[in-house]
Amino acid sequence: MGLVHELGGFFNQSGKIKLIFQNIAKSEQGSTFTSLKPLCPTRWTVRTPAIRSVLKQYESVLMALEEMASCRSPETSAKANGLHGTFLKGNTVLGLLMAEDLMGDLECLNTSLQLRKQTVSGMLEAVDHVKTSMQVKRTEEHFDVLFSKATAVATKLDLQPIQIPHVRKPTKRYTGQAAAHIHPDAQSLYRVQFYNALDPVNTQFIERFEQAGFHKLQPLENVLLHGDMDKVVEEYPELNSRLLQVEALVRLLLVVPASSAEAERSFSALRRLKTWLRSSMSQTRLNNVAICHVHQKKLDRLDLEGICQSFISANDKRKKAFGSFT
Repeated sequence: MGLVHELGGFFNQSGKIKLIFQNIAKSEQGSTFTSLKPLCPTRWTVRTPAIRSVLKQYESVLMALEEMASCRSPETSAKANGLHGTFLKGNTVLGLLMAEDLMGDLECLNTSLQLRKQTVSGMLEAVDHVKTSMQVKRTEEHFDVLFSKATAVATKLDLQPIQIPHVRKPTKRYTGQAAAHIHPDAQSLYRVQFYNALDPVNTQFIERFEQAGFHKLQPLENVLLHGDMDKVVEEYPELNSRLLQVEALVRLLLVVPASSAEAERSFSALRRLKTWLRSSMSQTRLNNVAICHVHQKKLDRLDLEGICQSFISANDKRKKAFGSFT
């Protein structure tokens, strides 16, 4: 992930560097090329497309880095040369494929959890699907497919073969007389690393989504949505089980989000709006700009000509200054 972020930042460092990659990518990919961008620290649901963009245009990335390595600027040339050497390794292709395979399901889950109409039952069902998918990935057959795919890409692009990186031998003070464990080949080494990345994800799913609170919220949600009484209502003294069937509590449920994702989007929007160049923006203007940014679709549907005409026709002074807008 760090390598993709570094590559995207380098290709967007200047207009000249960006143009070099665009020209090469257009000649290789045609109209299907996509620009490479650095990863946003607050938007987790755009990681997989960035990785796929690099994998899809891997040959164009190599050609662009090779051309940038001959640039007159020493800093740009050294940076491009270092990235080019890293992307010439088959280990890099395997790492990108492993990251894409791992992040793909997680980003689909994030997108599902952030839906406005998402329910607790739907969230738990989506989590179960991802847990099942993660368990399927933790098999030798699945990893062998990834390794074979990476090997095929490395052979096609004439990259360095996937190999075990150099590991410094630990001193006997820490290992004693026992021989250090050495993997027989690169495939077994990276299989273990892939499993080590999968296991914490499965553990986090168990700890977060199997809490007692979720098991209480799910029957309570069914009561509010379908009106079927459950014993869980008795744990909430503010709810009257007798009046619950006739009260319109479903309307209250519609305004209570299942997660805090929608509220967190406003913080991501503020990070993009109030940059260092806009540090002197007033609170009133920031509020107005944030509303326009969050409700872009509604803003695009506004009749701008009608708004301008309404503004001009408010008094005679504006009519003289702007005339007729239509």
